[in-house]
Amino acid sequence: MSSVSNQDVKDIIKNSKIEVSKMGQKTTVVHCTLPNGFELVESSACVHPEDYAENVGRAVCMEKITDKVWMLLGYVRQEEVSAKKARG
Repeated sequence: MSSVSNQDVKDIIKNSKIEVSKMGQKTTVVHCTLPNGFELVESSACVHPEDYAENVGRAVCMEKITDKVWMLLGYVRQEEVSAKKARG
């Protein structure tokens, strides 16, 4: 397979361990352990502590993590294509 699908990314995220925590008064941190053990960490913060909403911070972080999974899977697929071309 030479392309990455939305389902590929969803499956990776679905099978990952997600840990969400609050740091300080206005920062959400998401630690995502992918099925192969690779770890991604993202954060999101608001301006005022009274505006803090963990669900919003989590959503922002998960969007960033999803983008990184797309990039990582793209890299793996490119490696597969390159190896196939090198073998002829």
